[in-house]
Amino acid sequence: MHDLLAIAIIRRLLLDLGLPIQPDEVGQRIGSLGLWITMPRADLDGLTPSQVLDENNGRERVGACLAALFKPLGADAARET
Repeated sequence: MHDLLAIAIIRRLLLDLGLPIQPDEVGQRIGSLGLWITMPRADLDGLTPSQVLDENNGRERVGACLAALFKPLGADAARET
């Protein structure tokens, strides 16, 4: 998948999960999206998020990965509101 398209999908997934998409906030959890989408992840069976997004259920798998990474942030944000 083209990197810019993968980044756009990741940003949309973050929005759908109700998570921040500001660079500073995202960077604290996963770093640069451009780099994150190209790094193999154990929780994605050793594939990169970009590779997984090419699969039929890729958005769901990457969304679950993001939800797990941001779960502590979501809990903190819920307490602040």
